[in-house]
Amino acid sequence: MSPVAILSLLCISLAPTFAATDGSCCTLGSATYEIQFTGLWVNSSDYPFYPTNFPHWSPIIGAVHSPALTIYKYGQLASPQVKSVAEAGQTKPLQDLLTPMTDKVNQIFVSPTSSLGPTATYKVQVTVNNTFNLLSTLTMIAPSPDWCVGASRINFCTSQCGFMDDTTLDLYLWDAGTKAASTEQYSYAGSATSVPIYQLQSSNDPSSVFYRANGAALPPYAKLKISKVSQTLTDNGGSCCAVGSSTYEVKFTGLWVNSTAYPFYPSNFPHWSPFIGAVHAPDLTIYKYGQLASSQVKSVAEAGQTKPLQDLLAPMTTKVKEIFVSPAPYLQPTETYTVKVTVNSTFNLLSALTMIAPSPDWCVGVSRVNLCNRQCGFLTNAVIDLFLWDAGTKAGPTEQYRYPGNPTSMPIYQLQSTNNDTSVFNRPMGGPLPPYAKLQISKVSQSLTDNDGSCCTVGSATYQIKFTGLWVNSTKYPFYPSNAPHWSAIIGAVHSPALTIYNYGQLASSQVKSVAEAGRTQPLNDLLKPMTDKVKQIFVSSKTFLLPTEVYTVTVTVNDTFNLMSLLTMIAPSPDWCVGASRVNFCTRQCGFIANTTMDLFLWDAGTRAGPTEQYSYSGTGTTMPIYQLKSTNNSSSVFYRPNGEPLPPFAKLEITRLSQTLT
Repeated sequence: MSPVAILSLLCISLAPTFAATDGSCCTLGSATYEIQFTGLWVNSSDYPFYPTNFPHWSPIIGAVHSPALTIYKYGQLASPQVKSVAEAGQTKPLQDLLTPMTDKVNQIFVSPTSSLGPTATYKVQVTVNNTFNLLSTLTMIAPSPDWCVGASRINFCTSQCGFMDDTTLDLYLWDAGTKAASTEQYSYAGSATSVPIYQLQSSNDPSSVFYRANGAALPPYAKLKISKVSQTLTDNGGSCCAVGSSTYEVKFTGLWVNSTAYPFYPSNFPHWSPFIGAVHAPDLTIYKYGQLASSQVKSVAEAGQTKPLQDLLAPMTTKVKEIFVSPAPYLQPTETYTVKVTVNSTFNLLSALTMIAPSPDWCVGVSRVNLCNRQCGFLTNAVIDLFLWDAGTKAGPTEQYRYPGNPTSMPIYQLQSTNNDTSVFNRPMGGPLPPYAKLQISKVSQSLTDNDGSCCTVGSATYQIKFTGLWVNSTKYPFYPSNAPHWSAIIGAVHSPALTIYNYGQLASSQVKSVAEAGRTQPLNDLLKPMTDKVKQIFVSSKTFLLPTEVYTVTVTVNDTFNLMSLLTMIAPSPDWCVGASRVNFCTRQCGFIANTTMDLFLWDAGTRAGPTEQYSYSGTGTTMPIYQLKSTNNSSSVFYRPNGEPLPPFAKLEITRLSQTLT
């Protein structure tokens, strides 16, 4: 990726396409990155007035931390600990401050030498996750009064619930605001000041080292290269408190091409073996880094044979819900394979692998990806880079794209770059190996429904139900209508298992049809109101319509008799399209009430009216079809046209938060 020119202190605003700007993180698992600092400060016309008295950088200090911590920030006063770095290059005060903060700081690093040369390089590996997802680092430029470069609150999580790709950040000089001389000089001298941290700029003062006669901006004095080394979506415990089920599209894409990123590309039929995977329970581990490969995994890794693993998993019906194998005998190096899988609270993990060929026993894959999140919901979307690993079952004298090798018995490990020029992983300039493939996980549908609606819970619980529209005029939702896009009034009810208001695969009632075609809630309200033996509570939003991203909140109370909730709203304009939730069961199988969860709401068609193609329009001809979920299409005249075949995103979400509970 080409360098990104940014203010060194404003790294959190460097690119909305990959950084979640508020420091938040919806990503599961963890990722390891190599952080490489390189000084650019040389005696040249770009950096005039170069000092003669030992130009250098102080030791580099940094930390991986949570959003609850800000070590320093542009526009704020520097702390005494940051001042110690900026004025004297002393890292210990800051290190001592951060070390006890174990709830906010996951990792601290300091370069080992007392100084770094002006163009020196320093590398360190850091691991981030969805709790500790920010990086801050700084170093003093010396001699100077209090000048530094660094990066503050770099968010490694993307707004698409993945970890960011490789990037390079230009680092510009900033002033800690704690000491200043009459003019900017490469000197330690200066008088104490107390001004907010600010970026240093070029000057028209000939006595300043930042004098630029033509007013040119100061160049970056260093750069920070961030390279992803590995990634996992694994939740080690594999636990899941989510209710219901969720269906995902899992898309494998090979990235292995004949290029400088992948040198020594083989000429003897490069390919991937069939891609095999399973949806399984937490008490099964198919393979794992640091453990010996089973004979069945060995068969995949050495020969691309999936049948032994398939035969092992097939009888494990208490541990394995679903097995998939790509149908072709092999996949081309950049080929794509897509499969749909359904997970629930029992079978919530995904593992998959494929051999890269020719090779002795090298693979890519994922192990124990937990599709449940810690908020008792299901993962939305994620992209995981797949790095090469060695099954530890066969090895040659050096790494080569070929099948021969001697049997070995080593734990599975990730392959790394090397400085051995006989290896295909030789990288004379250093740096980690790139990913050889990627896995895109996209939620297609979700249900919180417990089919029989049973409840063994005692007492009652009160919840806040929060509907939020996600439908905006963007590339995510193309063909956005210009004629008053909105949601109809939201109607819902708390009811018993004896009642089904609507359900996928069933015909819509006339009352549901009224909501779906015209946004009219009164007929459904009138139907439900007399059903006091089946309906405990009916709610309707007070507004006749809601804007596309508007929020509606309601409080409901459930118990062991009235434990289900259903709701719906029409998306308008449309023939008969809605979002909603049917028969959400607030009771768990462990005889408790669900805690908190988030449910993505996908578009469905009531099956009562249709046009020649899907359009944001009220017009259409009457039909009688079961309710079904709307899908993306390759028909370019449809508003659901997606040329790449990706699934439709959710158009709204439902957040369910428990407020109180009683066993009385």
